[in-house]
Formats: sequence, structure tokens, C-alpha cells
Amino acid sequence: MSTKLPNRYTAWLTITRGCQLRCDWCYAKQTKYATRMSDDVFYRSMEMLSGLNVKTVCLIGGEPTTDSRFLKIVRDLKNRGYHVSVISNGIRFADEKFLDDMLDAGIGNVIVSLKSATSGGYVHDTHKDAYAAVLKGLANLKVRNKEVKYTLSITLCGSMAREFDSVIATIIESGATNVSFDTERPIIVNNDVQYDGLTPQETADLLVSTYPKMRLLKESGIDYYIYITHPFCLFPEWYIKALKETGRLMSGCQIFGGTGIIIDEHGRILPCNHFCSSGLGSIDNCKKGVDYISWRKQEPIARFYEQMSSYPTKQCETCPQWQICGAGCRINWFKFGEIELTKRSDNI
Repeated sequence: MSTKLPNRYTAWLTITRGCQLRCDWCYAKQTKYATRMSDDVFYRSMEMLSGLNVKTVCLIGGEPTTDSRFLKIVRDLKNRGYHVSVISNGIRFADEKFLDDMLDAGIGNVIVSLKSATSGGYVHDTHKDAYAAVLKGLANLKVRNKEVKYTLSITLCGSMAREFDSVIATIIESGATNVSFDTERPIIVNNDVQYDGLTPQETADLLVSTYPKMRLLKESGIDYYIYITHPFCLFPEWYIKALKETGRLMSGCQIFGGTGIIIDEHGRILPCNHFCSSGLGSIDNCKKGVDYISWRKQEPIARFYEQMSSYPTKQCETCPQWQICGAGCRINWFKFGEIELTKRSDNI
């Protein structure tokens, strides 16, 4: 089959599954937070990426900053010409020396994932009272905002969904000026879809019902974005229109365009980080960039990407929102199916 590949890729490297927290929803639980990427896997990954048009490498976990090699890895990537990002829980940024060392090493973008909006929420949802340390880390980042771009990321699950007023208050208190809201999604572990969060319609209703409260962020000079990973038809038309008109709507998936290269700690190539331990291939089979291109064009791999970016329903084929909606995260479709994902909210 004919396969058109993207001109540019973004890479995500899972350098460790270790973490200071034990979040109830974390996909790293199945690893017992004990695995990490070996030096050999890291350098072989670099060998493959060097033959591809990759500009950005994002370090993920677990918690990447807990790895003893973190600063060395950042420096190595920077020296190879990559723009280096990290997704972090923010705890280590409370240490100003560590933060300065990280910036000196070459980090260009930081995404801090806030796990709860209260001290009690951290204890309940992550089993560690890290709230004060995270706020201190955010304050330290704000002081250095001319040196590094940073975003506060909110995933609406656990207490974040239950206590939205506290979420807004904490965002304002943190001093962050750039915030993204995301929604909880299922994970796939050994071909088993796992999820015990809000239903798609409950998620849509939560986002719509909290929209009026977002004005408090705007009034505080905070730019915010809503990353919608569900079909737009679950939302009232006015909501999607309002986000689009104000430039606050984020949507789509890297699988849709095939632009992401996700390598886990074992060297497996994953469709996305929510396909835990469910790799499509391995750097063992893709030692060079040309090997990766050939692998992506193989029939089973090409077929996977084709199916993941195809219309899941007849309704999607004629939807004017298709190009920006794309039916949302396809793992949701594995879990819920057409009936749950194509209803329109009628109670808001």
C-alpha cells in the first residue's frame, strides 16, 4: 500500500518509570516504578533519530528528573542540536540549584503536570504531600521565565475534576501565565484497555459547566487552552465555537498525522505513551533512520496508522469539524464505542 510519511517528527523518550509520587491513575504502576532506559537503548535511539527530521525531543517518565543521568541526557541532546522539553511533576524545581543546572544543560521547554489543587488532594491522589514543593517549583520557574518557556498542565481527573474552584485558585496562586487543560484517557496494557475515570459525556459536561469560571483566569492575565480528546459532537456547538474564536481550542492526536516517535525504556516503539507495553516495533529493528522509514511503510504498520486516522463512523465522514476533531483519542473508541462517543449533550 502507498504510504505518505510526515516531513518532520517529534520524539518522546521514556528515560525512567521511577517517580516520587504514586498517582492512583498513573500508567507507570504496571512497571512498579522500577524500570529505566539503559545507556545503550538511549544511544541506539539517538542513532535512529539522527537519520530523521526530528527537531524536538521530549523527556517523559515516570518522572524524568529523578533519573541520576537527567542533566547529562539533556546536555547530550542539546549538543546534538535538539530542542529539549521535559514533562515533570515539578517537585525537583523547588531546588533552585537543580533548576539552574537544568537550564544550563539546555532545557528549552518545561511542562509541569499539576496532580491536585490542594495539599489534601496530593495526599489522597498521589499518596505524598508534594503540594508545597510543586508551588515552590512553579514560583522558581516564574522567576526564570525569560530563560525557559513553561506551561502548567492540568489533567481533569481525581480531585482536579471534583474541586474545580480550588484548581482555578491554585493556578492563579502559582503565578503561571500559560495553562493547558487535558482530559483523562484510557491506557492499553498488554492489549487490555484500562480506565476507571469519567465517561466521555461526563468529561464533556464537566468542561462545559466550568467554562464560565475560566474568565477568572483571563482576568488574571493567564492564557489557557483546552485540549479536547473527545469527539466534538459530545459538546454544545456554542462551546466549541467559543474556544475556536478565542484561540483556546487544542485538539487532534500525533497518531493522526503519524508525527510522533515514542520510545519506551525498553526500546519499544509505541504508537503513544498510553499504549503501555504495547509496542509496534523496536529500535532493534530500526537501527538507522532509513530503517525506521522502511518499517513505517511495512503493510501492518501502515495499516495501523491508516485505521487509527480513518473515520470511525458514517457521521464522521460528513462532519464539518472532522479536520480539527478527528474523532478524538482512538483509545476512547476502544473503551466506549460509537454509542458513548457520538451522543450530544442535552443537559447543559
